[in-house]
Amino acid sequence: MMRMIYPYIPRQTKGRSYYEHLFANDMVWDKVEYISELPDIIVERMKHYFSTYKIAPGKEAEVWIEDLYGRERSLQVVKASMEDYDDLLMIIQDN
Repeated sequence: MMRMIYPYIPRQTKGRSYYEHLFANDMVWDKVEYISELPDIIVERMKHYFSTYKIAPGKEAEVWIEDLYGRERSLQVVKASMEDYDDLLMIIQDN
């Protein structure tokens, strides 16, 4: 069974999460539970991606990643973000 290794709420694919479906029986990734288990180069690539993917051409990065959260803190952040989004939707719907 694929376990969450970073804050991601998977969509469902025939009763299994997207990542469970994607990584089913994967000999490399199916045992990874924590980001600390990933090779450093993969973590560095993920950090680079998340700090640069929204940069407009000709602009400099305004985002940086100083530290990585563990699983429990990541889940708290995702949950709080989802609650904030729900609150925003309620405000928009009320107007």
